[in-house]
Amino acid sequence: MHRVLGINEADNKELARWILSLPKPCGVMVLNDGRARQLAEACLSVGVRIPDQVAIVGVDDDDIICELAAPRLSSIVVPIEQIGYEATSMLATLMAGKKPARKQVLVPPIAVATRNSSSAFAVEDEYLAKALRLIRENGRDPFYGIDQLLRELPVSRRSLETRFRKLLGRSPHQELERLRLTLAQQLLAETDLSIPQVSKWSGYNSLEHFSYMFRKKIGVPPTTYRRRYRVEGAGSMEV
Repeated sequence: MHRVLGINEADNKELARWILSLPKPCGVMVLNDGRARQLAEACLSVGVRIPDQVAIVGVDDDDIICELAAPRLSSIVVPIEQIGYEATSMLATLMAGKKPARKQVLVPPIAVATRNSSSAFAVEDEYLAKALRLIRENGRDPFYGIDQLLRELPVSRRSLETRFRKLLGRSPHQELERLRLTLAQQLLAETDLSIPQVSKWSGYNSLEHFSYMFRKKIGVPPTTYRRRYRVEGAGSMEV
């Protein structure tokens, strides 16, 4: 039995019992990547398959923890720089003897960095699970669409549509669009790629279509979204 890092053997056994008691398949979101790795090790110690039986998502996207874990861990990407900027701004206001404009500042996460621990959706329908996997593997190809997806599945278009809407509440096309927009959000927040490059790397063959869909679904243009996660002029702030 693997020893779970950071907790004693009794706690490890209790965690293993809890994992075995969960209805499966299921997904677990853990408060940070270190705990997510502990959960993954406990799953493996009792023969619970990841992500087929338990999908795991951590928080912080710590590259060292997530990439070295077995399996590699999916994690929510936290905008650390923006959080630091907002905290510093509030501290500067307090030190000046003033009250901050807001008592609480909510900073949304950037995206989910998807890795092996959640790479397969927790669904019992084998064709739906395969379709989701194919969409994830091929979504960056601007020429990959539902026709190409159906060529790899022994189901009709109507059957696939019904399966998606019944279990996920959206169509195969909407899932492909969701994947591409999620990737675009991550690229805008974490890289210096130009907007045309982000469009191309996210699986769009038209910058105009990318800009239209991003604004329609996310609510703001790509350039505005990027500015949300960039600290402009933070280095010159007087504290």
